[in-house]
Amino acid sequence: MDKLGKIMILIALSAFLIGCAQNNAQNGAYNESSYKKMQVFFYYETGCPNCKMIEPYMKYLKKEYGKEIDFHFCNWDNRTKWSNVERKVFSETNPYGFPAVVVINGKERKVYIGWYAIGENFTAYLNGQGYKVKAFYNKTSYNVAECLNCHAEKHIPPPSKYNCTYCCHMHGKT
Repeated sequence: MDKLGKIMILIALSAFLIGCAQNNAQNGAYNESSYKKMQVFFYYETGCPNCKMIEPYMKYLKKEYGKEIDFHFCNWDNRTKWSNVERKVFSETNPYGFPAVVVINGKERKVYIGWYAIGENFTAYLNGQGYKVKAFYNKTSYNVAECLNCHAEKHIPPPSKYNCTYCCHMHGKT
């Protein structure tokens, strides 16, 4: 192949790759300026007991605030099914354990690792952003980490809701 043929192939290949990169940016690749909502990435593993402890809380948050916050549940066991955004956020933040929550709020990034940090610090972060997240028992407010710790100490499952309408304490289990 002559020099001109090689140049033409390089130009065609470059045009193809640029087109693919632009297409990925439009089809879900992470771009901070394109998100107006807070992004929360919950990375967990199926067999992880600490992940199981905090997962109902994360589901509760998604149910309560899913219209205002974009939640991503990312199961490590099924990571081949993660979106490009979920992979990119994981590789850029590199959380070193499970469960992990990565928050992207504009240009701000926060990483919380472990059920206690998620229950305590992530909840405090949400409260600081205007979301009122608390656990209640007998009209007393507890932080979520205290609630989860109490359940763990008593060897009872984590709460499925974080208010007195369906707390294990109300059903005589403590």
